Amino acid sequence: MWIQVSIVVRSPAHQWALVGVFSAFQVITTIVPYSISVGVEGTISVGLVSAPLIGVLLGPVLGAIAVVIGSVLGIMINSSAGIMWYFTPIATASGAFVAGAIRTGRSTLVAPVFLAGLIAFLLGPVGYLCLSYVWLHCITLLPVAALAIPSVGGRVKLYLEQVSDRVRLTSAVALLSFVAVMTDHIVGSAIAAFYFVYMVGFDAAGMAAAFNSVSLLYPLERIVATIILTVVTVALFTAARSSVLLIDEGGELARAE
Repeated sequence: MWIQVSIVVRSPAHQWALVGVFSAFQVITTIVPYSISVGVEGTISVGLVSAPLIGVLLGPVLGAIAVVIGSVLGIMINSSAGIMWYFTPIATASGAFVAGAIRTGRSTLVAPVFLAGLIAFLLGPVGYLCLSYVWLHCITLLPVAALAIPSVGGRVKLYLEQVSDRVRLTSAVALLSFVAVMTDHIVGSAIAAFYFVYMVGFDAAGMAAAFNSVSLLYPLERIVATIILTVVTVALFTAARSSVLLIDEGGELARAE
C-alpha cells in the first residue's frame, strides 16, 4: 500500500498548476478520434478514456474542471470532436467526476450523477421510443447502487490503494473504469437527445432510430474503453509505487515516504 505520504503540496497555486497540466493533456486526447459516432456528424475522441484518468489523479472537482477546460480547447482546435457543440464536455466531465469520486472515497456521489443522466434521457424527447437503448445502463445501475453503500465504496477505495495485490487493484480499477465510461455515455446520450431534437431540429423518431441502431454497438465501444482505461490506470498505479511521485488520499500528486 502507498497511502502514506510525507510531502503533500496543497497550495492553490499547486492545484491550479496541476489543472493546467492535465487540461493540456485533455486537449491532445480530445483531438484524437476514438470512434465514429452513428447518426450525427462528428467523432468520439480519446478524451473518453483520458477524462476518467484525470479524475482519478486530480479528484472529482479539479479533475472535472481540467477536463472541461481541455475539452473546450480541444473542440476549438478540432470542431468535429464537439458532436454536441460545447455541451460535449459535460459528458466527459461527468466521467472524470465519477472516477475521482470513487478514487477518493466519495462514491455516494456517483449515483446522483448517473441517475440524473439516465432519468434525463428517459424523460427526454426520444426516451420512450428507445427503451432498449439503455439496457446496459440498467445493468450499470447494479454497481452504481452498490457504490452508494458507504462500506462498499470504502472497500473499493481500499482495493485501489493495495497496489501490491494485483487482483484487487485490477478489479477495483475495472469497476471504476466501467462506471465512469458508462456515466459519460448516459450523460452524453441525454444531452445529445435534447441538443439534436430541440436545437438542431432533428426529428425525434429519426433520432430514436439512430440510438436504437447502436444498441448493440455502443456496448462494445464502452467495454473496449473500459479495458484500455483499466490497463493504463493499473500500469500507472504500479509504476507510481516505485516512483517519487504517488497519489495521495485526496487524489493529488505527492511525494512518497
